[in-house]
Amino acid sequence: MVDTTNSAKKAKKIMIVDDDPFCTQLVKMMLESLGQQVDSATNGKEGVGMYQKNCKGYKLILMDFHMPEVDGFEATKQIRTLEKYLGMQVPVIGLTGDDVKQNPDIESKAMEVGMNQVMTKPVNIQFLQQIVSEFDY
Repeated sequence: MVDTTNSAKKAKKIMIVDDDPFCTQLVKMMLESLGQQVDSATNGKEGVGMYQKNCKGYKLILMDFHMPEVDGFEATKQIRTLEKYLGMQVPVIGLTGDDVKQNPDIESKAMEVGMNQVMTKPVNIQFLQQIVSEFDY
């Protein structure tokens, strides 16, 4: 059982950027069960646009690596560039179905573009709660 009492006290707006509607819905349901407010985007281009319009409204971004139009790596780079002008930085957690143990370079690439951490799919609610708590400020 997941303890939601602390998470519910500090609800924050989290953006999920993922082109897989099943994954997006699943992660959204998990976050909402932790007392979080959630927005979603279907690709990196849409996610960057949403961030531009409401950058101070997001406390955490969960960013899929592989998406059409603009992938998660490029979207994160664009967000980090915007943040240089804004004087702020929102944590970006990379989401991937890739086996990072078999392909450690992909995790390095995520860190190089400015992601704070990588979470593999399928997403585990306990790990998700840990991430939310870690970046709860």
